[in-house]
Amino acid sequence: MFKLNIVLRVKNIFFIIFLVLVSCSANYKDKVAKILYIAQTESELSHKEIKKILTLHNEVIDSVLECNDTIQVIKYCDLLVNIFKKGFYSYNDSLLLKAEISLIERVIPYINDKNDYMRLCSQLIGAYTNNGQFTQVEKLVVNSFKFVEEEFGSNSFNMATLYYITAYVVQKQGNLEMTLKLYNKSASIYKEVIIMATDVLDHADLTQEQIKSVKKVIEDAKKSLSDCEEAISKAPEECAKNFAEVAKLTNNYENKWLTFNYPKNWKMHEEINPFNDTIPITKEGMSIYVGQILTTFVPAVYIVKSCMPATFDTPEQWRDLSIALKSIGDENYQILSVVDSVDFNGNPAALAIFQYNSPETNDTIIQVQYCVLRTNNDVFYINKQFHPNDSLNMNLCQDIIESIQFK
Repeated sequence: MFKLNIVLRVKNIFFIIFLVLVSCSANYKDKVAKILYIAQTESELSHKEIKKILTLHNEVIDSVLECNDTIQVIKYCDLLVNIFKKGFYSYNDSLLLKAEISLIERVIPYINDKNDYMRLCSQLIGAYTNNGQFTQVEKLVVNSFKFVEEEFGSNSFNMATLYYITAYVVQKQGNLEMTLKLYNKSASIYKEVIIMATDVLDHADLTQEQIKSVKKVIEDAKKSLSDCEEAISKAPEECAKNFAEVAKLTNNYENKWLTFNYPKNWKMHEEINPFNDTIPITKEGMSIYVGQILTTFVPAVYIVKSCMPATFDTPEQWRDLSIALKSIGDENYQILSVVDSVDFNGNPAALAIFQYNSPETNDTIIQVQYCVLRTNNDVFYINKQFHPNDSLNMNLCQDIIESIQFK
């Protein structure tokens, strides 16, 4: 789990590194031994000691991976990942975080055991999150859910852990509602694991080795459940702190039509629609999506440049076209309000507010749409979507919209 009070316990892995020493080429044995010598402590490693380990690791990693012994490679990875993680949290050294990411990325292709694979993927998700690599986070989380569902099941220990990690990711974006949902889902699965494992222990005819294994599952699940409950209690404070960082809009995007700012841990996707290449009467279209990762459409900002030719003279007419198309295409949209003669950064605009009831998620979504008409007759539909009563993300989306500058 992602707790800051990580304690290094390396005495019990002396034999592991010894095996790595035996497997590695002679040129690298001394350097691996030095890593072990520095790490062989019950106290916290100093920043200088960890940086020395990093230097040695960079020199020896190729040889370690060439050992052709997956078990020993994993053990080496576990030791170094713990050291780098501890160094990052203790000394805020981004080089150690990057080293953790690089090491896991290099080791994962060597993994055959599905439990080890899932454990390393979980660690990589956390490291990507801490490094702000949210595009990689989203891809890995989506693939991991598919993998865990197929290999372990929806009520497995690994699934509970994956929900926990995903909650940690969403917490970094300051989304309290979703964070609590995910943490609670994780907790409920851990409880189910404990119940099922206890039932097996009480009623199944098990060997001593099997009894030991089941008891370990119960112990791990109880510890993880405790971590989860602690995370739930801290979530409001953590989300508030993280949202304050998100709201700074530190990322900037620019194309030939406009520029805007958005949060550093939100995803942004642009698609150009060159219909004018094949239909001369049309214009070059564009759509941009900006939103939180691991969420479906909400909260988000959509910017659409219409590819339609100059058909109407006022933004109100273009807005009414949008309303008409929605009423034809989707019965789940309801018009809440329309406003004429709106100024959008010096451009004439019209406003429409919709309520959308999603049948897939049973969610209610508010969509605020600005229809902006430029002096060259280009038409832009600028939308923000959020859940009712989610004033934080409603205002954040508005901040993104207000940062838009046309060229």
